[in-house]
Order: sequence, then structure tokens, then C-alpha cells
Amino acid sequence: MVNERPKNPDKLNDPEAIVNRYDLRDRKRHTLNSKPTDLNTAQKDSKSTVSADYTTARDLQSPAAKTAKKKLNSESPRTARAQSEGANSRKTDEASESNEFSLSSMFPSIFGSSAPAVLSGPARNTRSASQLSQSFRVPEIPRKPTNPRKDVIKFRSDYANKFAIGSKHTVNFFSGSYEDAQRKARNDVKLLVIFIHDPNDADSIKLIHESLNSSEFDKLVTNNKLIVWGVANDSEEGKYVAYTLHVFKFPFISLMCPRADNRMFSVRRISGFASAAELVERLESSIQITKDDLKELREQK
Repeated sequence: MVNERPKNPDKLNDPEAIVNRYDLRDRKRHTLNSKPTDLNTAQKDSKSTVSADYTTARDLQSPAAKTAKKKLNSESPRTARAQSEGANSRKTDEASESNEFSLSSMFPSIFGSSAPAVLSGPARNTRSASQLSQSFRVPEIPRKPTNPRKDVIKFRSDYANKFAIGSKHTVNFFSGSYEDAQRKARNDVKLLVIFIHDPNDADSIKLIHESLNSSEFDKLVTNNKLIVWGVANDSEEGKYVAYTLHVFKFPFISLMCPRADNRMFSVRRISGFASAAELVERLESSIQITKDDLKELREQK
């Protein structure tokens, strides 16, 4: 088969799907040159676009914005002032605490500094315990009485004139001193009742009228052959005996018993007022306890 030549030799009859390579190179170059132009345009568009979240200068010039700005300006100094005052007060407190608890202020001799000035504040109460409590007073050591029998005689006289007149039952108080009464109890092996009277105390006066001058107490003394000794606490003998027996509350009654070593010990102590029945009951219970000791002591003698 013979190939036919084209009628027009100057013009090639190429297929339409085939593209000249020079045309592709020109198109690629044109595309690269056109991208920067599009990027610049996009940047300009993004700059010209403003987000709704930001406030523009035109919005700040509106009447509502001006009113809000004035309100903030009027409140901000007050708030700042309050905050500064609070901060200053906290700094002052911290400084005072650091001054109080610093080692140099507590131990000036160790750190080689002088003693710090005393901080201003509430003064400490340096009074003693006896000055703080007026109801309690530490008793002073009394001196030994020079004439104890005189104080006892005075008490017996006051009792006879103030309490014995008109009473059916009275107490026969021992007429000697406290040491004499103890000696008598040791020699006779008998129980000794000590009574310290307060002339200025209502309970002490009531105790004499209702309890000591009662038939119950008189019967107790007679049946047990008790030695009863009394004195006032405002006398030298009374103060000395009260200090010796550690008595702080009046009226005071003590039941004392002799021992084999020739000393006396207290079996029962009663402070304050006690009715006749209560007084006799408490003394009677103590007397029953000492019966065996007294019996043994009498047999030894």
C-alpha cells in the first residue's frame, strides 16, 4: 500500500491530543508569575476585613463608650486606694510580727546588739496571785504568842457573856493554852476537840448557838469524856494554832487523838457550819475508829 502525501506539506496534520511542549512551558511560567499577585491581593483583603470582636476607634467615640469610661475613671481611684491601704496594713502587721519574733530582738547579747525598745501594746499584769484574788490571801507566818492563856481566857469570857446566857446547854472549854490542852489529852489518854471561832463570821456564831450549845453535842462530850478547847482567830493564840493546823476557813473543828510516840494527830476536820445532828454524827464515827487505839495506849501506860 502506498502512503499518501499530504496535500499541504507546510502544515502538519497532528492529532488534537498532542500539545506543543513549548506551550506547556509558557503556561507554567505564566502561572508562577500570577501567584504573588493573587497573594498580595488576599493580604490586602484580610487587612481590610475587621473582626467583630475588636472595638474600632469610631466605636470608642460613641456616647455610651464615653459614659462607661467616666464611670470607670471615677471608681478606679477609690478601688486602687483601698487596695493600697490594705496592702500597707498587711505589710505593717508582717513587720511588727517579724520585729516581735526576731532572734536578734529576743537575744541581743548573742547577736551583739543592744536591747530593743519595748513595743507599744497592752501592759502585762505583773501583780502577784495574792493581789489578783482578793478573796484568797496567803497567810503570813504568825509569831508564837507570848501569853496564850490570856487569849484563851478572853475567849471563854466572850463565850460566857454572848452565847452561854440563856442557853440550857453550854460547853466547858479548857482553860489552858493549846499546848496545855494537848498535854492534858496525852497524859489522860483522851480525845481533844479543837474549836477556832471567827467573831465576824455569821456561820461561826450560828454554829455555837445551834450546834455546840445543843443537847446532842453536850451528850457526846459527856459520854466520851472529851476535852474541848476553843479560841478566837483574831488573837495571837488563835492565829498561831490556825497556821499550825493549816486552817483557812472558819469556823473550824478538829478531833485529835494521842499517839504512842507522845504526839497528837487529827482524826476529823470540819470547816464551816454543820448542824447539831451532822456534827455529832461525824464526830461519833471518828470516835468509834479511835477506840481500839486509845484502849491499847491506856494498857501501855
